[in-house]
Amino acid sequence: MAKRRQSKNPEIEKLFDSLCYAKTPWEVWMDIIQMFAITMANSLDVGERRDKREKTYLQIAKKYSEQETKVIVDILSQITMAYETNPDQDLLGDLYMALNLGSSELGQFFTPYCVCKSMAKMTIDKGLMQNIINEKGYFTVNEPACGAGATIIALVNKIKAIDINYQTDFYIVAQDVSYIAVLMCYIQLSLLGCAAVVIVGNTLTSPPTTQMQTNIELADNMWLTPMYHSKLWQMRREARLVSEMLHYVGKEMFQNKPTEKKKPTPQPKEEIVKAVQLSLF
Repeated sequence: MAKRRQSKNPEIEKLFDSLCYAKTPWEVWMDIIQMFAITMANSLDVGERRDKREKTYLQIAKKYSEQETKVIVDILSQITMAYETNPDQDLLGDLYMALNLGSSELGQFFTPYCVCKSMAKMTIDKGLMQNIINEKGYFTVNEPACGAGATIIALVNKIKAIDINYQTDFYIVAQDVSYIAVLMCYIQLSLLGCAAVVIVGNTLTSPPTTQMQTNIELADNMWLTPMYHSKLWQMRREARLVSEMLHYVGKEMFQNKPTEKKKPTPQPKEEIVKAVQLSLF
């Protein structure tokens, strides 16, 4: 195994290592991230999807003793407090790579956060964003290979720095083929208070579409942040749905409108001239 590099959160790393005596680091990480994500999602989710995730949570919890469960709770508390103290970081992505948990099969190497900050600085144009907000009410970002969410986190912090309220003016759709990466992204965006849908799936073969967004409340592969459930964003989704329905109905009416039959233009009658014998006398 490759030598670990020092993470930026050694206390969390130390607590994590204390759980790895009888389990692999990958198993422990997977369990902790799933428990944290499910706890967040099920606080507001409903229906069959919530029940499935609750069963998963209980199955994971059975694997750990009471003392180990306290350590997990301590880890989750420290992650939360770390974001309260400094929201401008990719905490889970940094830990994940420091623990050598990246998937070589997927070619998984998360973009360093300093690079993400540079990209956000070069990309964001306050005037353009403000124009979109004034016209539409908010602006959207689609991240097709989100990883643990570093690019979006850098973007969120840059938006905050230019005095735009990302919690009310910024809607995120993120997707990744890696289940664990999606959960890490979901956790971090939830802690930041972003309105986001984070999707498990291959963006190339299953890109997010308007139809997919309509079925959001039912899909098992979609994780909705707490801010997504807020009244403000609920009203905006309903308004968008009504707008799309009216657009569709209007389009159908235009396409199915009976065409008026044009009356045939009367053709001028040909003058019939009788042939007569010419006479010179």
